[in-house]
Amino acid sequence: MEGVHAPRQFQAALRLDRILWGWSAHWQSLAKQGYAVDAQATGRSIAELRRFLADWHERMRPVYMAVSLTDSFSSPKKAFRASF
Repeated sequence: MEGVHAPRQFQAALRLDRILWGWSAHWQSLAKQGYAVDAQATGRSIAELRRFLADWHERMRPVYMAVSLTDSFSSPKKAFRASF
């Protein structure tokens, strides 16, 4: 949050693990930072998650986003994770 500057040879990656796989344990952290999210990720939560990601993109200027998936992962047709 203090604007740390890394050497140019290091590129930033925005990790999404806690949002996608740990929502129930971490949504309160986003709420404490002023994002209007809830435990079920309903209503305004999706827009607020987009705002959160945009804010962190502005801070970090990442070259990619990443998430660790299990080898049995398959993308759900209609789910919270597919809403981004």
